[in-house]
Amino acid sequence: MKPNAFRCVPRPRPSFRLKESAEPVVIDDQLIQRALEENDVRKPKDSEQSSAHVVHDKLLPSQVTTLKLSFRNIPQIDNIIGFDSLTKLQLDNNRIETIDKLSHLTNLEWLDLSFNQIKKIEGLEKLTKLTDLSLYKNQISVLENMDTLANLAVLSIGCNNISNMGNLQYLRRFKHLAVLNMAGNPVCSAPEYKLYVLVRVRNLKFLDYKLVDKAVLAQAREQYQEELRELIEKETAEEAQERVEEQRRLRLEQLKLANLQTADTLFDDMIREDKDFSRFRVLELVNQPFAEYEARFKDVVNVLLSEMQEKHTVKIAEHAEFRAAVMRIRNSSEAKCLKLIEEHESKRKRTLREVRASLPAARTSLLAGLKTDIEVLYDTLMDWEIELNEQFEEFMKQFDQKLSELTTQGAEIVRGHFGKLRELEQAFHSTVSTLATVEFAKVEKNELDYQLGDEAKQIYADKETLQTILTSFHDFQLGQIDGTEEGLHKYASMWMENTLESERKEEHQRNRNRVSEVSLLVDYVNAQLAAAAQ
Repeated sequence: MKPNAFRCVPRPRPSFRLKESAEPVVIDDQLIQRALEENDVRKPKDSEQSSAHVVHDKLLPSQVTTLKLSFRNIPQIDNIIGFDSLTKLQLDNNRIETIDKLSHLTNLEWLDLSFNQIKKIEGLEKLTKLTDLSLYKNQISVLENMDTLANLAVLSIGCNNISNMGNLQYLRRFKHLAVLNMAGNPVCSAPEYKLYVLVRVRNLKFLDYKLVDKAVLAQAREQYQEELRELIEKETAEEAQERVEEQRRLRLEQLKLANLQTADTLFDDMIREDKDFSRFRVLELVNQPFAEYEARFKDVVNVLLSEMQEKHTVKIAEHAEFRAAVMRIRNSSEAKCLKLIEEHESKRKRTLREVRASLPAARTSLLAGLKTDIEVLYDTLMDWEIELNEQFEEFMKQFDQKLSELTTQGAEIVRGHFGKLRELEQAFHSTVSTLATVEFAKVEKNELDYQLGDEAKQIYADKETLQTILTSFHDFQLGQIDGTEEGLHKYASMWMENTLESERKEEHQRNRNRVSEVSLLVDYVNAQLAAAAQ
C-alpha cells in the first residue's frame, strides 16, 4: 500500500511551546475521557441539534482505536491502561522527556511524539505493527532501539540533534521505509548527506518533503557503487544465515512437540560433556574413527527423528479425529435435549395459563399432569446423559487402543535405533582402544615416528591411566545413550496418559455440569408448580 507521504511528517512550522508557568498535567481517567469526548466521531453532525440533548455513551478503553492527547502540557506518559485496540496515538506538543509505558499497545500503527523534550529513542520494542512514527522537534542525537519496527513506512525525525553520518546506516534495516524526514538535523548540512541516505534506504520515495529524483538516486548508486556492492553482499550472506537459523528454529519447534530435541542433540551433548573423551581427542589416532563415528551416529539419529515425528503426527491426527467424533455426539445430544426442553416449556406455559383460568378441581388435575411431565423429562434427560456417557466411553476405548498401538510401535522404533547407536559406540570404542594400545606399545619402546604433545604424554604415562580413560568415556557415552532412550520412552507413555486423562476429566466435568443443569431446571419447574397451586 502506498503511504500518504505527509500524514506523519510535519512541515516546518513555528515551534508552539506551552507556557513554562503552566502546571504539568497528569494523564488520568478524566483527561482521557475529556479527550475522547472532544474528538468523538459519534456526535451528531446536525448543527441545529443542541449539544444539551447529546447523550455521550462512555467508551470502554478496549473500544478506543484513536486517542489524541496533544497540547496537554503532559510531562510523562502514564495511565494509558486497557487501550489494547489503540492503533493511533497522538502525544505531540507536550513536555515528555522519556518514551516509556507504551509496550502494551501492541496494535499501535501510528504514533506522534513530535514537539516534546525526548533525548533518547527507547521503549518502542513491542510496537511491532508501527508504520508511522513522528519524533520531530525533540532532542534526539542517535538513531537506535528501533530494530523491531520492521513495518515502519514513515519516519519523521527532523529538527533533532543527529550529527553522525555513520549513524544513518541504521536506517538500512527498514525495508519498507518510503517517507523520511531528517531536515533540521546537523547531519543534513554535510554535502554527501542526501546521496548517503539514498544509497542506504532502499525503497525511499520521499526525503525531507521532496519526491526522490531518479537521476539523483542513480548518481548516488554510481558514487557509492563499491560500498553498495559490499553492503549487498554482506546483507545477502546475513539473510541466508537468517534463513538457516529460521529453518533450524522451526525444526527444533517440531522436535519439541514430540519431545525429540534431546535425541537431536545427543551426539554433540555427550561429546561436549565427556571430560575424559575431550582429553583423549588430543591423540591424532582418534580423528578419522571419530569423524566416521559422528557421521554414522547422526545418520541413525536422523532416521529415528523422521520415523518418530511421523508417528507423533499420526497420534495428533488420531486425537483430532477422536475430538471431532466426541463433539459430534455431544452436539447431537445437546440439540436433542434442548428440543425436548423447549417442547416441555411450551406445553407447561399453555397448561399454566389454563390453570390460572380453571376452577380448583380442574387446577389440581392440570398441575398433577405437569408434575408427571417434569418427572418424565428428568428421567429422559438422565437416560440420554447416560447414553452419551456410554458413547464417550466407547470412543475412549477405541482411542486408547489406537494410542497404545502407536506408542508401542514408537517404542520399538526407539529400541531398534538406540540399539544401533550402542553398536556404533561399541565399535568406535573397540577401534580407538586397539589403536591406542598399539601406539602405547610404540611409546614404551620409543618407536613412535612423531613427537607427542604434553597432554598426549600424560595419557600414555602408564597403561592403567590409558585404560581408565578409555573405559570412562565409553561408560559415559553408553550412559548418555541409555538415559536419552529412557527419556523418550517415558515421554511417550506420559503423553498418552496425560492426553487420555485430560479427555476423561473434561467429560467428567461436562457430565457434572449437565446433571446440575437438569436438577436446577427441575427445581425451578417444581417451584413454579408450587406457586401456581396456591
